[in-house]
Amino acid sequence: KKYDHDWDGGKVTKEATCSEAGVKTYTCSVCGETKTEAIPKKTATTQEPPKKGDVVKDDKTSVKVEVTDVKKKEVEYKEPDGKKAKTVSIPATVKINGVTYKVTKIADNAFKNNKTVTKVTVGSNIKTIGKNAFYKCTKLKTVKIGKNVTGVGANAFKGCSSLTSVTLGSKATKIGANAFSGCKKLKTIKITSTKLSSK
Repeated sequence: KKYDHDWDGGKVTKEATCSEAGVKTYTCSVCGETKTEAIPKKTATTQEPPKKGDVVKDDKTSVKVEVTDVKKKEVEYKEPDGKKAKTVSIPATVKINGVTYKVTKIADNAFKNNKTVTKVTVGSNIKTIGKNAFYKCTKLKTVKIGKNVTGVGANAFKGCSSLTSVTLGSKATKIGANAFSGCKKLKTIKITSTKLSSK
């Protein structure tokens, strides 16, 4: 009596890519014979646009951002590309699946306890620097803050013991509690804003 083959669920033995078809191999549990099937080439699918709250990476660099406003195409900067970078430029924009998003905030805790970064340049679309954003970045010496920053969160630069100079743009209206607490070397804070009150 001839048995029917009893094929298993199949195993991908070669992944399909955009340029090549893949292979799926099925094995018969009765006689051990195998058969293969082609997996069609991957088509460059148009990816779903990210939703609010999604944490995604920039297309070119591995900068992590979180989508904060889908309509306005705005994101907040979560963490740098690689933990060992000494000089970090926070971009004005990032590209996600080929679409440009504005980076409008440095997320809370973005660089917290980062012991390698020495210089940070904040992009021109950043409006807010989050709480604890650079808390205890003990090697951080220089911070150039983009002209559109309106607020610096509580403890944002607290414990940045190497920080020597900070420039704040003309739109700054709020500096949170202890933002520069424990910055022993901070001799100059240039504030070009006329909107900051002594409070």
